[in-house]
Amino acid sequence: MLPLHFVNKSLGTLLLALASFTLGGFAQQPSSSVSKFPHLPSKIFYFEDTSDVLYHDPLLQNVYRSSNEGKDWSLIEGVPDGEAAHLIDHPTDNQVAFIITRQTTHYATYNRGATWQKFELPAAASRTGSPLSFHSTEKGWIIYQGTVCETTGTGHWGSGKTCWDDAYYTLDAFRSSSKLLLSQVNQCLFAHQSEYFKTPNPTESNSLVYCIAFDSSSLPGESKGLSESRLFSSRSWFASEGSQGEVVDFGIGKRARGIVGLGVAGGFVVAALRKDLVAGGTGGSEDPMSLYGECYPCSCFFLSSRLSVNHLDQPNLLRAAPSVTPNGVDWSVAKFPHGSIANLKENAYTIVESTSHSISIDVLAYPTASIGDLFVSNSNGTEFQVSLQDSNRNARGIVDYENLVGVEGVAVANMVRNREEVVGWGKNKEVVSRITWNDGLFFFLFSSIDRLVQDGVISRSILESSSSPKSLLFGPGATIGRTWKQLKPPAKKLNGDDWECQPGEDDDCSLHLWSVSTPHNFGKVFSSTAPGYVMGIGSVGSYLLPYEDCDTFISTDAGVTWNMALNDASKYEFGDQGSVLVSVWDEGTSSEIKYSFDAGATWNTYDFGVTIKPILLTTVPDSTSQKFLLLGTLSRADAGNNARHALVFLDFADMRKRKCTDKDFEKWYARPEDQECLMGHKQWYRRRKVDADCYVGDKFEDPKVQMDNCPCTDKDFECDFNFVLQAGECVLAGPEPVPAGTCTKADIRTYEGSSGYRLIPGNTCDRSKGIAKDKKVIKDCSQSRPADGQVSHQIHDFGSKVIKSQYLGDSQTVLVQLQDDSIWQSSNEGFTWKQLYPDESFLALTVHTYSKDRAYLVTDDRKVYFTTDTGRNWYTFSPPSDPNGLGVPIFDFHPTKSDWVIWTGQVDCSSVTSNTCRTVSHYSTDNGRKWRQIETYVKSCVWARGSRLKIDEKMIMCESYQKKEGSQRSPAYNPLKLVAGQGYYYNQEDLFSSIVGFTTFSEYLIVAELNEQEGTLKLQVSLDGTHFAEGQFPPGMGVENKAVSRRSKSGDEYGNVFKSNSNGTYFGLSIENANRNNRGYVDFEKMIGLDGVAVLNIVSNPDQAAVSGTKKLKTMITHNDGGSWNPMTPPSKDSLGQPYPCSSTSCALHIHGYTERRDPKATYSSPSAKGLMMAVGNVGENLIGYTDSDTFLTRDAGFTWEEVHKDAHLWEFGDYGSILIIANDEEATDHVLYTTDEGLNWKEYSFGERLRISQIQTVPSDTSRKFLLYGTRGAKPDETVAVHIDFSALTARKCEQKISDPNHDDFELWSPSESRAETCLFGRQTLYHRRIRDRNCFIGERIIQQEEFVRNCTCSASDFECEFNHHRDASGKCVLFPSATALSPLTTEEEQCKTTTDGYWYERTAYRKIPYSSCEGGDRPDRGKRHRCPEVFVPTSHGALFWLSIVIAPFLFAGLGGMWWVKKSGGSSGSIRLGDSRAFGGGGSSNQVIEYLAAIPYVLIGATGAAWAWVESKVRTIPFFNKMQSRRGYRNVPVDDDAEILRGTYDDEE
Repeated sequence: MLPLHFVNKSLGTLLLALASFTLGGFAQQPSSSVSKFPHLPSKIFYFEDTSDVLYHDPLLQNVYRSSNEGKDWSLIEGVPDGEAAHLIDHPTDNQVAFIITRQTTHYATYNRGATWQKFELPAAASRTGSPLSFHSTEKGWIIYQGTVCETTGTGHWGSGKTCWDDAYYTLDAFRSSSKLLLSQVNQCLFAHQSEYFKTPNPTESNSLVYCIAFDSSSLPGESKGLSESRLFSSRSWFASEGSQGEVVDFGIGKRARGIVGLGVAGGFVVAALRKDLVAGGTGGSEDPMSLYGECYPCSCFFLSSRLSVNHLDQPNLLRAAPSVTPNGVDWSVAKFPHGSIANLKENAYTIVESTSHSISIDVLAYPTASIGDLFVSNSNGTEFQVSLQDSNRNARGIVDYENLVGVEGVAVANMVRNREEVVGWGKNKEVVSRITWNDGLFFFLFSSIDRLVQDGVISRSILESSSSPKSLLFGPGATIGRTWKQLKPPAKKLNGDDWECQPGEDDDCSLHLWSVSTPHNFGKVFSSTAPGYVMGIGSVGSYLLPYEDCDTFISTDAGVTWNMALNDASKYEFGDQGSVLVSVWDEGTSSEIKYSFDAGATWNTYDFGVTIKPILLTTVPDSTSQKFLLLGTLSRADAGNNARHALVFLDFADMRKRKCTDKDFEKWYARPEDQECLMGHKQWYRRRKVDADCYVGDKFEDPKVQMDNCPCTDKDFECDFNFVLQAGECVLAGPEPVPAGTCTKADIRTYEGSSGYRLIPGNTCDRSKGIAKDKKVIKDCSQSRPADGQVSHQIHDFGSKVIKSQYLGDSQTVLVQLQDDSIWQSSNEGFTWKQLYPDESFLALTVHTYSKDRAYLVTDDRKVYFTTDTGRNWYTFSPPSDPNGLGVPIFDFHPTKSDWVIWTGQVDCSSVTSNTCRTVSHYSTDNGRKWRQIETYVKSCVWARGSRLKIDEKMIMCESYQKKEGSQRSPAYNPLKLVAGQGYYYNQEDLFSSIVGFTTFSEYLIVAELNEQEGTLKLQVSLDGTHFAEGQFPPGMGVENKAVSRRSKSGDEYGNVFKSNSNGTYFGLSIENANRNNRGYVDFEKMIGLDGVAVLNIVSNPDQAAVSGTKKLKTMITHNDGGSWNPMTPPSKDSLGQPYPCSSTSCALHIHGYTERRDPKATYSSPSAKGLMMAVGNVGENLIGYTDSDTFLTRDAGFTWEEVHKDAHLWEFGDYGSILIIANDEEATDHVLYTTDEGLNWKEYSFGERLRISQIQTVPSDTSRKFLLYGTRGAKPDETVAVHIDFSALTARKCEQKISDPNHDDFELWSPSESRAETCLFGRQTLYHRRIRDRNCFIGERIIQQEEFVRNCTCSASDFECEFNHHRDASGKCVLFPSATALSPLTTEEEQCKTTTDGYWYERTAYRKIPYSSCEGGDRPDRGKRHRCPEVFVPTSHGALFWLSIVIAPFLFAGLGGMWWVKKSGGSSGSIRLGDSRAFGGGGSSNQVIEYLAAIPYVLIGATGAAWAWVESKVRTIPFFNKMQSRRGYRNVPVDDDAEILRGTYDDEE
């Protein structure tokens, strides 16, 4: 190949089609020239606001320059041939560019490429990314990253070499020698890499540098892992802070390591951390990485998972999760709506183009389909809301989203309208386009004001009374907020024909455009700096057609209206501020371009002389020139000299002689008339009129935007500090801080405080011409924050009885349902309350099972109100059927797709005499906007997928009645079958022909199969929803055994607790005679946060109870996961310092359990206070009556107890256990008792009036210092009073945790084994951080590091339990049950040999190791005779025998003898009733519409002693039992205050 610089280092230029001239002296056609190149460029760039262009050939590694916008080209001088590995332009200095070679000698130009100077650096450029990082304001400040290698002969990288990266810096763009910045780095950049990043102090140095580097303790060249990487910062080039500057700890101390990425986005610096390398985690999140952000003056944000940036050639891939800082020092977690996409932590993120007052992020919601959801932040970047769902993106993370240049708040995006079919059935995407003129916040599919009224979003009266109805959509109280809309198509085709569809307000006939994810040109897809001009390739119809079937469209008003510009798809470009448009046919080869001087109304054609396949059409970056470059590929015949690619220069400058004057310009407003104001101003430009015959000629001068301030309206304000959005209004988050001395005088009980609103930062609206919503208001002092050290309270009378109270996750939002069918909301933990929609009558309140920021309010008129943001905003959808009154659960939620909802309603049930009253289930994948029917005549339909049951996420399972006929109110016998439907129930399969019920638990699907002829049950378990195995029980103890019959008297119910082996296949007896009540609930509870600790009440007189009906209860505790049970050791003295009268060895502490609680959420323990438990009980030989009992506390997981107060009390934990509160539960009281030292001292706080307290609540995680008491006055037992008590001002000192200096902080390391002889629990010694008992400090919202230090211990007897069919005898040995057969000792070979580390397997014995134990060595009674494993172990196929050996549920479900592990998350967790649950059906009232939900202890124990009572109640309808009293085919789930279906709410204990 000949070099391209063969003639005077100049490219041969072919001049074509010289312009002809008219008598007037100006050209009738443009002029052009063609330059040929052998290879396509890796980069063509113009020096900003100049005519100089550079062309980089990446194969020959040469650079060419043009000084006349591409007309003539020459090879640059001063750089050797083939040395230009990289060409990098300076982002802020239009005179400077750099050529980076593969050696240490590089080149710079300081005069736009005219001349080049070499400079030396100590190391060759790093190949891990861009080697240069620039400062946004200091043009000479540049960071260079180079790779240093040393020859070692034993290096890990390369042959005999070890390499690492060092960073260097220059302050004069390499005019002088560079200096070492930091060694052993992964990446370095300036915080001020973005012009939007501003320091809070203008005088502060802007030299802040961040570097990802490795610990200085490691030597250069040493092999380093990701765990050693940290983020360092410096303001003095790492000179004054030490060799590595300051460590950025993100507020989590030394755990801030594992940095995998760093970047700048607008005013934000974003760093990604691997969370599995952050010891202790941050609040228990399981995200693989954490992304922290920093910004000035804004707060910052975090992301999760893979991060991409739109329009980058190589998207930046990170994995992450959240934190923000307002000042670079104090970091806090940003509020990102995880609930909107439950699997957010695993997905990919793209930061799309954002405005100056918000950040836009697209989240990959459906990886296999490349479909996402777009989120937009508030003005300070701390909270994100869904803006556009089902956004279209490509596999590289590039999203179809683009802001229009120069028009604030206007963007075009594409979404996938058939996402469900794409994800579920593999269909092709049907892409539709949307446009927004107001940043696209809060997108919902409502197309008109009338539709809003129709759906109940805006009342007709409000609409008619409003002087500006459309303004209702934009205020802080708006229900819909800001919107995206369809693109309005042209009225006609280009030839005047009608479209095949009728243009309207929906997608069936709107304009759809190809966008960023499939680019067909370089740079911006739709717009340039030409004000309001937008072009695109698209089609009119119901969705976007293939590119070759599309045409070219244009808008001159920023997308409000569109015209068809050209037939077929074209590349296009804007010039001279839009006065000239150029296009080239893009569906094949062409030798012509088309151009227009009247915004596409008319087009002319010009032949530039060669035929090419167009690749790129561009001009100067600001589109102010009349000269263009067209790059294309020539045919082989036309190429010649191997110059295969042509660069066509097009010049329109001589075609119009008149320069535009003032009369040729118009004042153009940038948005539609009804949406002109954004951020408090109207935006307008002075632009050339479309029909003006002149050129603008202001080359390199960007159009100047003008601003007209608008009168202030609601939309210009947001919630002020200490205020939160509640149902569209800003309300106090708690008592308001007031200046010192305020509210201290008895005669002045008011103060001037915030209205709750502030002007959005950057908003310029005119208060004098509008509303001043941020004007101070006079308030009562009761709303002010109390003085330090004081407790405060607020009392609210509801006027009706509270039947349900529910926190929305760990937010401050509380929802309350009253007996009068009203719903009340508090967004400040009960400080203030607001009734939601007073005109509505609500039948039910349901919180999303998995996304706790979502709640649903079911009305009596076929309308559902819902929130996706903890009640800040409420919306509505219309369900597909009436809510059912047949006892069937109405809602079912998907564990990983928050928008996937199943609704089970009823049809033909308006008349009580209807013979076809039945249930009907529908599903929605967009949170109720569209519904599709699943099945009729069902007992339940649910998503089969569990959070840990990783089966087909689109599978739906239904308990479906075999006969689709009759009335479900009073039917004949009709067996249930279990149907699994893949692809949203599209492909159905009958799994079992007759069942009693099913549930998902952990990673298992559990089915109770019914043999109708024999009247027996089998427990079937599956891991994939297809293959099932049957659970095995000891002789005479299985669920199918009729010998275990129902006791004859109420009050004597009890049963046995079973526990599985390590793989869940066989179940052995753990403890007998567990206490339960006649409703099926069991006195069993697991300690939250400490595995293997549980408390159980047993019946100590089972034989006598069978006769007398009176049970005597004893409390037992296990610290080894049920391997052994022991009485609880009583305290030596009571709370008054007196010894207990019971002192024999039979004396123990006994406590009242779950079966006696009014509030099922009042658990013994707390998820955030490890080791703490409270209970009501007594010291004696048996448990005595509740009102004769006292209140006890343990700090060490039940090893030792102390009595803290006489009488029975309700209790609650706060602030991770730093504050405990109790209230008398035996009579009315006017005060609570609280302690800040875990019971050493108690103080009294009076709330002023006597109430009979029924419940104490706080956020489910027990991390707040605010509590809610519910009670009643004696004279009004049907009217609940809420008392909000705030302990936040009790102490202002935050507890300190110093990992590096643990002896001088407020925490101690504690182990559950401290108070007993054995130092190990579960074969290991575990230490936890907890606050020192007497420290007067609070822990706060951030979860303090619960770091565990583990040492495995030698195996002892406590690490083993009895094998299947064995039990412990009186001596404690494991012996075989009478008449039982032991499992074969030889059946564990395969299982052991798969995991062996010593090459041996051991025969089974009477013992088995407790699965949770990690003990090592020592005595191993579980090991029999030793055998060597086969040298080649071949696993067996997954046949029937395999499925009999896989894991069944480690604990069986209630009613069948097993343990249930659930989360404490308020009422939404639900409760299980042995006999009356979704899994089993059951008799009960069916005259209510929905069951009320309630919480249960963390573990429920099934009682097989009463299991047959349940079986018997179910088989009455089977022909085998046709002599029973009644025939009931359709079984109703009971409706009561503490029963919920047995279902996926128990899926995950994560």
